[in-house]
Amino acid sequence: MNSIEKFCREIGMPEEECEVLGAAYLKVAEIKEVYDVMKACVAVYEHNTDFEHKPIFEKIESLSGKAGLHKYTLDLVYMIMLVPHLKELYTENGISEDVLRDSVADLKWKSAECKKVYGVWGIFVGWWTIDFFKLKRFAFGRLQFNMGKFNADYNISGEAVKKEDIYIDTHIPSGKPLNYEECQLSYKCAAEFYKNTFKGAPIIFGCNSWLLSTDNKKILPETSNILKFASDYEVLEQVKDEKSTDAWRIFNVEKLPERLDDLPQETSMQRAFAKWLKAGNTIDEAFGAFIYPHRFRK
Repeated sequence: MNSIEKFCREIGMPEEECEVLGAAYLKVAEIKEVYDVMKACVAVYEHNTDFEHKPIFEKIESLSGKAGLHKYTLDLVYMIMLVPHLKELYTENGISEDVLRDSVADLKWKSAECKKVYGVWGIFVGWWTIDFFKLKRFAFGRLQFNMGKFNADYNISGEAVKKEDIYIDTHIPSGKPLNYEECQLSYKCAAEFYKNTFKGAPIIFGCNSWLLSTDNKKILPETSNILKFASDYEVLEQVKDEKSTDAWRIFNVEKLPERLDDLPQETSMQRAFAKWLKAGNTIDEAFGAFIYPHRFRK
């Protein structure tokens, strides 16, 4: 068992994925020209954590034909190759192994999405996940976080915030139920981790997601975990998305089909949103925030 397959098993990837990625790494290692480029790209990260990743991903994806592997699979193999150095960085910065485990699990969630949408084990949003390796994004249990800045002035539960003020930006990986109690624990851990960044100012969490759309109250049942999650946030802005860009997150499709009747309707949520779309509506994104911990339900 090689190091890539071993890592995949350690974070609980499906058996098929472990075997596919392990075999992909062996294929890379067998082709010197490909392996040398991959190792050189890893070395860039080892010498400069905050490296310019776009040209690196372009270089790796250009190896697809030579390696006989999908570019998204190559991206994932590359990112797993970065994990040993990431572990060193966590140790140097005194960040716990629990946070490391939760953070690298994003590779598992993103690969599962790639398989559903594109039919391959890999990662199609490497530009996003790379921030975990740059120590700019962390996962604490169910949720993921990084620091963000408000793009406008807002009033949140009577607290005035200005454009460019900081907040903890919240992300919700797919792959697990959106358990409300688990989310509360994630907020608690993130607040403790980032508290010094606020220098005594109120700790604020923000989130920009279709999960916060006020329309969801018309679509989903009151018992929905999505509505429970959204209940902590005060919606500050909602933008109509004529293309329903985030529909892929619900239906696991690259884009909406011309015939909405062709949308997958395997789950109650998919059926509810398909009905919503067929009625001429859109799936919109909303931005919300809450002051920690005052907005929490008792």
